Amino acid sequence: MDETAHARAAFSEGIGDIVPEALRKRLEGVLESASMTPGTLTVVTATALDESVDLDTASRRGAGVQMSYEGLRLSRDLI
Repeated sequence: MDETAHARAAFSEGIGDIVPEALRKRLEGVLESASMTPGTLTVVTATALDESVDLDTASRRGAGVQMSYEGLRLSRDLI
């Protein structure tokens, strides 16, 4: 699985328990259309700088970066 797929999977796992369901579905829609560049770059950078970095850990951190990026984008849309 490549870095983008790892970041996307970690993002999906991270929103899996969000309620209400309508919000989770909205976030899943955002995930489907989002450019995963911020999350992917986080994973690529972490693993390039330190080969001993666990890919799952780097992917979870990449998902966090991606969630922050998407949250900022959605906030700008609201403003």
